[in-house]
Amino acid sequence: MMGTAVADYVGIPYGFREAPGLDCYQLVTEVLAKVYSKRIPTYDYSGGWFDADVGFLEHRGDFKEVILPLPGDIVLLKIGRRPIHCGVVIGEKNMLHSLRGSNSCIERYDSVKWRNRIEGFYRWVS
Repeated sequence: MMGTAVADYVGIPYGFREAPGLDCYQLVTEVLAKVYSKRIPTYDYSGGWFDADVGFLEHRGDFKEVILPLPGDIVLLKIGRRPIHCGVVIGEKNMLHSLRGSNSCIERYDSVKWRNRIEGFYRWVS
C-alpha cells in the first residue's frame, strides 16, 4: 500500500493471533513492511499472550544492536525484568508500540515511563 504512514497505525487495539488487533511484534512487522519497506520474519505462535509478546526474541540474531537508533529500528523494552516488549523507532526519540491492554500509540522512549526499561535498539540486517 503506497503512502502508508506511521500515523495510520495509531489506535489499533492490542490483540494476538486469533484476536482482532496486533501484538507488539505483529505491529512492528507490519509497520516495517508497509512504512519502511523492511520485511522481517514473523514468529511461531505456540499459544498465550506471553508468547505473542516475545516474537522479536526468536529472531534477535537477525538484527544488529545499534547505539543511535534511526527510524525503522526496533526498541526492545523490559516489562518487569524481562525484555518482552518492542516498538518501532519513528524518529525524534519516539516509538510506535502496542501494549497489552491498550491501543497502539506513539510515546517517547526516553520518557520517565520507558527510559529505564530499554534493553537495546536493533536494526534489521538480513
